[in-house]
Amino acid sequence: MKKILLYITLFAGVFAAVSCDKNLPPVFDDANAFVAFDIASTNIDEAIIKDDGSIVDQTEILRLPVTLGSVKGLEETVKFTVTDGTAKAGVNFNLKTTSGTLSFDAEHRTQYIEFEILYYPQYTGDLKFTVSLVENDDIPLGYLSTCSVTVGDVDHPMSALIGNYKAVSDDGTVWPMSIYKDEKDDHMVWFFDLFGNPNWAAEDTMFYGNVDDDLETITIPFGQTSVYKYKDETPVTLYWLSLEDKVGKTGTLTVKIVKDADGNVKSLDFGTEYGFYALLEGLGYVGIVYPQIIATKL
Repeated sequence: MKKILLYITLFAGVFAAVSCDKNLPPVFDDANAFVAFDIASTNIDEAIIKDDGSIVDQTEILRLPVTLGSVKGLEETVKFTVTDGTAKAGVNFNLKTTSGTLSFDAEHRTQYIEFEILYYPQYTGDLKFTVSLVENDDIPLGYLSTCSVTVGDVDHPMSALIGNYKAVSDDGTVWPMSIYKDEKDDHMVWFFDLFGNPNWAAEDTMFYGNVDDDLETITIPFGQTSVYKYKDETPVTLYWLSLEDKVGKTGTLTVKIVKDADGNVKSLDFGTEYGFYALLEGLGYVGIVYPQIIATKL
């Protein structure tokens, strides 16, 4: 695998410190208890876009889990604070856990900080705020003492385009493809698994395209390279691939955005001239898809 994913569990790092004898099983002691968020960050859209394109208020309550790890189930009360970032309290969200505290015991080892997310009917871009646990003399804070919340802007110019697709090439290859918005450029989108290999699909192997003002086409430049680098040296380079098995890395591909009568995005037509050849220079390819590619929005 090109990456090793590290999973941080609630008791990670504790067991190694509680016993010097490798022949004895590790024992977790409540002297090592701590409180922490279960997650470091999360995302939620500011509203819901229905199939007909209409926007309704977000009905989901955002719940941030916080856990006190102990054997016996210690009784403790922990304070938290909410810090505005680009997202503002009363404008983009309301805190529902108004006490500002969380109480834990043996029956309630995980508690939740709850928020109501508010729709702001203007394009602002994604907004963020931060929730932090407050230092406590009785119980130490764990590694995840803060949680960052991103409120997704559904008024983004590319919102009709963003989402998941089922891609099919003319040779019968079928794979899931997704389109993400760019955080800074509201006319740039990123393709997750443009090259038809889910084993190599990741946020650091995405490739971008530029969308025209009328939301009619996406232009994908060839020759662009991935953020990911094999052994910190070799990125994945995006080449074009023809039906005659010719490849190259100059020029662009223009994708047609296909819409229904109501203006909703139905599919993407990549044309008949080029497919994609994703290459680790000098090492080999990580994905090949031939023309003609059609990606249907799910």
